[in-house]
Amino acid sequence: MAAVQEGLVGNEVESSEYPFHPVAVKDNGENTAEGDNDENITETKANGSIGDEDSTNVPVLEGEVVNEQELKYWKAVKENPADFTSWTYLLQFVEQENKLSSARQAFDAFFKRYPYCYGYWKKYADLERKNGNNDRAREVFEGAISAIPLSVDLWVHYLNFVSQSTKGQIDGPEVMRSLFERAVSSAGEEFRADKLWDAYIDWEKNQGQLQRVTALYDRVFYVPTQNYSQNFEKFKQHINSNPIAAVLCTEELLKLRAEVAAAPPGLSSAEVEPLISVTSSSANPPGVDGDADADEVAPGTENLTIPGAESSVTSQDDAETIAIREKVIAARQKVFTALGEEVRKRWTFEEAIKRPYFHVKPLERVQLKNWREYLDFEIGNGDHRRVVILFERCVIACALYEDFWQRFASYMEAHDVEACRHVYERACTIHLPRKPSIHLAWAAFEEQQGNAAKASEILAELDKGVPGIIMVKLKRVNLERRKGNFEVTCTLYEETMNETSDQELATFFAIRYSRFLAKVMGNVEKAREVLKIALEKDKDNKRLYLQLLDVELSSFPLKEEKVLEVFDLVRDSELNTEVKQGFSQRQVEFLEDFSADITKIVAAQENHARLYKGKSSLIPLTGSKRSQEGDGSDIKSKVSKTEDGIVDSSQHATSTALTGAETYDASYPSAAAYSAAASAYNYSTPLQSQWAAYSAAQPNAYSYSQWYQQYGAAYGHPHQTATQ
Repeated sequence: MAAVQEGLVGNEVESSEYPFHPVAVKDNGENTAEGDNDENITETKANGSIGDEDSTNVPVLEGEVVNEQELKYWKAVKENPADFTSWTYLLQFVEQENKLSSARQAFDAFFKRYPYCYGYWKKYADLERKNGNNDRAREVFEGAISAIPLSVDLWVHYLNFVSQSTKGQIDGPEVMRSLFERAVSSAGEEFRADKLWDAYIDWEKNQGQLQRVTALYDRVFYVPTQNYSQNFEKFKQHINSNPIAAVLCTEELLKLRAEVAAAPPGLSSAEVEPLISVTSSSANPPGVDGDADADEVAPGTENLTIPGAESSVTSQDDAETIAIREKVIAARQKVFTALGEEVRKRWTFEEAIKRPYFHVKPLERVQLKNWREYLDFEIGNGDHRRVVILFERCVIACALYEDFWQRFASYMEAHDVEACRHVYERACTIHLPRKPSIHLAWAAFEEQQGNAAKASEILAELDKGVPGIIMVKLKRVNLERRKGNFEVTCTLYEETMNETSDQELATFFAIRYSRFLAKVMGNVEKAREVLKIALEKDKDNKRLYLQLLDVELSSFPLKEEKVLEVFDLVRDSELNTEVKQGFSQRQVEFLEDFSADITKIVAAQENHARLYKGKSSLIPLTGSKRSQEGDGSDIKSKVSKTEDGIVDSSQHATSTALTGAETYDASYPSAAAYSAAASAYNYSTPLQSQWAAYSAAQPNAYSYSQWYQQYGAAYGHPHQTATQ
């Protein structure tokens, strides 16, 4: 294994199942990368990441001179930590220069962002080993297998390293066996784990532990792997090539001897055709051409010999031994047949996986579809361990896709809350630091688990790292409201209104803030103040007047003079005639229902009839079709970009103009008509249901609930404002 170790150092593993080399950095310094492709879904103009500002600081290293070229590379990754190609240039440079301290800082910073890059873990460990730092190299390997526990090649490389470093030590075999057990426990159920199992089996053979070899085959026969049929052929060779007492444990050997002794007299096992021929070969799954890989063994095992391989089964074997061998193989044949069926179920999915390793370049849609369907299959099968293993494989290849992480977390939530939390942490703090949706899901999960403080921390970090997303702001204020932190809620609202330079956003949050003040805190005076300040900056926004009217109508006790002040503000504003007409009609209705002064009622009726005489139609206060005069200029789409450049066009508020027609007779309505309207319109109920009731009495009348829906559409439904 030591000889093979030397062969691996400094070279790319071209045949690796997990060639984690997004950028192939050759030893001669030539960069054959495709990482600067325009489709790179992590390269973006956005700088920085959440909670990771200090990981890319330009190094200040004692005893080493940081030259201009190195500073240039550090500057590039500092300015844009999400630029994968710049990282590869930096790592290539420090590796070639063999500047250990600088290399350590570069690799450590790189792996905070891209821990799934197997190739660079290997380079890092080899760099430490070349400099005689075996303990540091071991630490690097431990960090690597912690980050990518399913990487078969990484485990094999680690095993080669430990084999070499423990050579000649008394406890060397136990150290190796312990590491092999860790390896197969972590990565042994990966579909392409045959290399790891082969290495373990061959190592035990080399130690002369043939019974352990048999036990390993018994374990691997329950694991669907790519070369499962070859494993069975090797097992038969193992049984037929070694003394039966050497390959079977005492308990099984005694049991089989008893069964053979109890066989009917006159029937010799030697006269019975063997159930499994030594030279027979089980059918391979579709796409496997015979034993094409039969000559391949895992790195570090090419020169190992199989004890007893030079002497196969001979005619001198007694009948009992032959019968026992047949029974041993026949017993495993049943397991092998069941295993073959499991492999065939998965073969189509496995064959369709073209890129099982991590890369920053986007996956093809057909690849994403295959992963989704494969997950559906395993979840439907109901084997929890296999589902988790497949999810872990999936999020290596699809690490930059939110939906796979979200599905993984949702699945784990039903099985293991702590494991679910770990999935969210990995997704949000390492792979998707600028993706809002997964962070919002994590915050909701923590709040559901009673950890509201952690939820607040998550949202605050997201708001800091990716500012300007309305959904995040709303989630933060509502979380604090649910926690009962009203003072913090008010502070967040006020900070948001003061920080934004977008008047539409300021108005949006002013309306939300006033609603919170009036409905939750019962502070009508403060709610009124917030809206009036907003009106000073956005005088022609009818929604502010509507919200102010809502605040006054919802106050208790109802103050008639305050309600009339709102109508006076509308009358003196620059709102268009149709909007003023709608408010004038509402004023008449309000006085009719609540005023004790008939003079005011008559005056309002006469004023309304005089101002809007001859106008047979009334445009409601909200809608989607703009009037000719309009109530404001067209509002440009608000966009923001997240890490992968996806445009979010619904993060900011947009306004809607006036639409539709509301029938209104310019003359004073008949008593019967007003009676019907008054009975339907009840100011003692919330404003939304009031105007909905009024609409029911007059089918073409203004519907407040309709306005609320249109209002929500205009400003973006909260669940539509985060980047998907």
